[in-house]
Amino acid sequence: MADDQAAWTLYISTVTLAELLFGIQALPQGRRWHLLDGTLNALLGLSRDRMLSFATEAVWCYAELAVAVRNGGVASRRWNGYIVAIAASRGFVA
Repeated sequence: MADDQAAWTLYISTVTLAELLFGIQALPQGRRWHLLDGTLNALLGLSRDRMLSFATEAVWCYAELAVAVRNGGVASRRWNGYIVAIAASRGFVA
């Protein structure tokens, strides 16, 4: 079951965090906004040491992966490519 994942094995990318923050901040400040904001802040408290950023290593991985995807004729969303590049630069993608 997915809920059985050990918390220390979970990571979050800065690209994902940006999308989550945008989604929450775009909502009107009501009950749902406060629930989501609190949940995200709790998640960040648990994952501060496991935040993966789009740093220089990831930029190089992204360029290589994007060229491979384009040359392979596969359509890919840019944001997904950034997240995959971040993971690859940290050794999470084989």
